[in-house]
Amino acid sequence: MRHWIEIRIGRQPGQAIVLVVFMIMALFAGVGIAIDAGSGYYTNTLCERAAAAAALSGVVFMPYNFTTPSPAGSRNDASDRAVDEAKRNGLDAATQAGTVVTPAAVPGASNKLQVTVQKMAPVYFMQVFGIGPYPVSRVAIATYLPPLSLGQPGNVIGSTVSQLGNGGYYFMRTEGWNVARDQGDGFTPNPSLGGCGACPTNDVHQISATNGVDTADPSLPDRGGYNYKIVVPAGSTARVQVYNAAFAPEFGTHNFCENWKTGFAQRTCSPGSNYYMHEDDSCCVAQGDKTTYSAMEYTLFSAPSVFIRGSDTKLTQMVVKPIDASNFGGTPPTYSNVNTGAPITQTYNAVTGAPTNMLVYHSWIDVATYRGDLTEPTLVSYKPGFGPLGGALGPGTYRLRFDTLNYDGSNPPGNSAAHKGLAVRVTDAGGSSPCAACSLSAMNDMAIFTPVDTSGGAAGVFKLPLFQLPPDYAGRTLGVDLFDVGDMSGSGNIYIGLIDPRTNALANVSPNTVSIWDLGTQRSNYGTGAATLLGTSTIAETLCTTGSTYNCASRWYHFDVPIPGNYNPGANPNNWWWSLQYRTTANVTAADTVTIALYLKGNPAHLLQS
Repeated sequence: MRHWIEIRIGRQPGQAIVLVVFMIMALFAGVGIAIDAGSGYYTNTLCERAAAAAALSGVVFMPYNFTTPSPAGSRNDASDRAVDEAKRNGLDAATQAGTVVTPAAVPGASNKLQVTVQKMAPVYFMQVFGIGPYPVSRVAIATYLPPLSLGQPGNVIGSTVSQLGNGGYYFMRTEGWNVARDQGDGFTPNPSLGGCGACPTNDVHQISATNGVDTADPSLPDRGGYNYKIVVPAGSTARVQVYNAAFAPEFGTHNFCENWKTGFAQRTCSPGSNYYMHEDDSCCVAQGDKTTYSAMEYTLFSAPSVFIRGSDTKLTQMVVKPIDASNFGGTPPTYSNVNTGAPITQTYNAVTGAPTNMLVYHSWIDVATYRGDLTEPTLVSYKPGFGPLGGALGPGTYRLRFDTLNYDGSNPPGNSAAHKGLAVRVTDAGGSSPCAACSLSAMNDMAIFTPVDTSGGAAGVFKLPLFQLPPDYAGRTLGVDLFDVGDMSGSGNIYIGLIDPRTNALANVSPNTVSIWDLGTQRSNYGTGAATLLGTSTIAETLCTTGSTYNCASRWYHFDVPIPGNYNPGANPNNWWWSLQYRTTANVTAADTVTIALYLKGNPAHLLQS
């Protein structure tokens, strides 16, 4: 018995060692699994975050700058921005072996970017079991809401003089520094100028140096100007043109016609009445006092990103000096260069009647290539080194900005009291036909003038195309701001509302409600205690003018419009246009300069997948 016990005692240490070894190996494996699994989880999280950040950073350059930076070497394109953002999040494909960052366009979606990030997950303990580093890959897709197109359908924003009353309801407006804000331009004039009681404001154009946004050209006025986005797609070339480029008040007798020779078939005119450019409307533009006139500046940029103004590059910059057009009806018509006093005689083609000079008056010019008027060479000039270009614009995204300057081309402040009327269009390379594949829209804000005559005795309703709202905005809340809307001549009521293209009637957001706010004299009051809630309704309409009382005068009215979750105006973008409706009682003529700005609640760029 003792011998048997001795045998058992003699074997126990060997078995214990084996058990300890197995226990150590199990513990080692467990720790290894935990550590290496944690390492894999960390790598997965790192890839996920880097892919999401990279997609969000790069998507704002889609679709026109996927791999082509603007300017060259700037890395202002979707691919480079995605790679750079992944690096900032700890994944550098250039220096870390096994790390790959792959940006890719999403087929059929111009506003989406997919980024795949791959990294080798390190293995520490489990290598003893033959398990080595393995790839971890994460994919993120980011998108942005398509920018709202502010303006009207097609390739033109605004009307020429002959189109007013013949299907054209408004032209573009900008006013001089010395114009009181109660004249309707909510951004450009002196922010502290009176004329409407307590008018001072801190509002400026969203694209402005004062906001720290428009840094592409420090020579431009700080408060900003009105801006237009032009998209020329692959395979197309185009020209950007401005109608009635010079500030040209007529004083007394209005010109209802295009700048063509009288008697020729091409000469077209408006119906008369209130349908003219209204450039001498101001009380303070004094004929003979050149300081009250305005020069106009037209700056064209390449603009690769919808959201990042710092990526813009100035291409051309044209200054057009003002003229006195009072003798437009003379034989022959003549004008006066306000700065020099030099007379300018209008000349025409003897065969067609087309103007051979003075295309800056009631006619179209290409702001990138027009070389000016040989009969008065000081009237049109380019800033040194910036124009004119030699031909049409190639594929890409561009920004046209126009600014109202002092009479001599210097920046405000000054004595300018201009009420400028103009239109903008994009044509094919020939300069006379629309560029069907191109697009044109105002950016963020615009000012318009509505010379609509409904004084024939009956009540009137007219609609102005205002903005294009894609189906992507379903479930979002859109803010529509209107400054100094509802001016008129006569006495009666004017109701202002928003027309939904799905019904061609006032927008009805039931069961939600539209909130209408009086923001006072500055748009920045929105969201503060200075804003007054006028009321809520399922219908997007408010009464702006009662009798001769202008409730909206010199004030921003803000519409918070919740877009229904089932909003779907169809696949055709031509059916996405919302309109601004004036509904008037009898014997009312609208003579209204209105500033319009749009506001979206929430970030337009967001992740779809991560």
